Amino acid sequence: AVKHDWELGLRLDPKKKIDYRAKNDDALDLLRIGESMGMGGPVIGETRPVDGQTATVFHRVRQNGPLRAVIDVSILGWRTAAGGAYDGYLQYTVLAGQELIELRAKIVASSPKSEFFGVGMTKLDREEYFRRDERNGILCQWGQQDGILSPVGLAILHSPDQIESVVERPNGTGGDRILYLQPALDASAVASQRLHFLATWPGAGVTDAKSFPDYLARLAQQVAHPVAVEVEQSDVDSARPQ
Repeated sequence: AVKHDWELGLRLDPKKKIDYRAKNDDALDLLRIGESMGMGGPVIGETRPVDGQTATVFHRVRQNGPLRAVIDVSILGWRTAAGGAYDGYLQYTVLAGQELIELRAKIVASSPKSEFFGVGMTKLDREEYFRRDERNGILCQWGQQDGILSPVGLAILHSPDQIESVVERPNGTGGDRILYLQPALDASAVASQRLHFLATWPGAGVTDAKSFPDYLARLAQQVAHPVAVEVEQSDVDSARPQ
């Protein structure tokens, strides 16, 4: 039996010191994050989905292969402090060879209020910098996290026209930043969002704190303008010998 007492997000508070540049059996935990928003934890207004309290949460591993991993999460009866009621359908995708985690989210409002869907990013214990690049659609921070030996870079990539606001909130272990996204949930019965998350460290595509923003800008351009492949149907008959 699985006890669903977790909240959604990526955990950055390991119980033992981890050097992420070396091979190890530990990784960022997609589900258990304690009081923090972790990396990409969802929220509507001021309310997070806590199974058995503010929502009923189910998850299913759709794929878990060498090339792609996909997790589907259903958040049903998500009731907010403002009195709203929603169902959320989230899909997290990780592709082999890529550092980005893709989130596709669909929020269906049954009793909407004037509030927004958002995703969180925990504040690092010793933050060197936090930057907001509105032109490229990037929120990022670089710093040191307790329990991790090397510096860590965290980022959320989003469409520039999605952003509603960025809010800082305290939690039991420090603080979170929350990226709220348009449209307001009272303006649309169904709101769909697509975002990407990244957690990295020196040696994993980034050399140091200074190179991190430029590295993210390149990734943001790749996400915004994916490679398009067009296949033209050939005339098989014309290619046959006469």
